[in-house]
This record gives sequence, C-alpha cells and structure tokens, in this order.
Amino acid sequence: MTPKIMHCAPCDLEVKAHFAPLESLHLDSEDLHFVRLFIHCEGRIRDLEKALGVSYPTVKAKISAVKKKLSPDESPQFQESEKKKQREPQPSESNDAMSILTKLKEGEIDYQAALKQLKSIQSN
Repeated sequence: MTPKIMHCAPCDLEVKAHFAPLESLHLDSEDLHFVRLFIHCEGRIRDLEKALGVSYPTVKAKISAVKKKLSPDESPQFQESEKKKQREPQPSESNDAMSILTKLKEGEIDYQAALKQLKSIQSN
C-alpha cells in the first residue's frame, strides 16, 4: 500500500504524489502497541516484562517478530535498490581485483557478486 494523497484537515490543503510507504504500515495494532511500549520503557526488557506481564523469552520473541516485519528485506523499494547495487558491471568498467574489492567495501556490490567477479578474473 502506497499513500498517494495527503490531506490537512485544518487548512484543507491536499497534496497528490507518490509517497514512500511508512514502515509502520506493516504492523498491526498489537505490534504498534508493543513498539510504543518499547519506546516508553526506553528499550529496557525488564520493564517490558513487567508492563506486559510476560517472560524475558516472550519479550525477545516479540522484538524479533516486530523487527522482521520492519526489516528492509521485506520492502519492495529496498529490494529494487539492492538489485541496482548488485548489477553486473558494464564492459567499460574495470574488473581488476582492487576495483572489485573497493566496490564491495563501498557497498556497491554484495559479497556474492564480488566473489563471482573475482572468480571470473581468476579463470581468465
């Protein structure tokens, strides 16, 4: 779901555009309540245990579940940007080992793409 219209009720201003979806759209009301409580408790699991009346493992499991829902890996926009980062180099780009390692260090390519490129250099 991507918001396309933002409306301000007090001034009746309406803006139409393609807005980036909010991470919180992936959370149901129970998860949002947990996140608010987590912030209120300043991330102290002991306080969350008391507030929710649950055990430490239950709090940790809930944190992991919410983290997974907010994970950028689930976001289509993140996946698209990662595809661009992991693209194959153009013929004009240098494929020597140092430039590949530099691209890896700067996050332009991931480990698998760097390994593939380094192996292709080695086989030539």
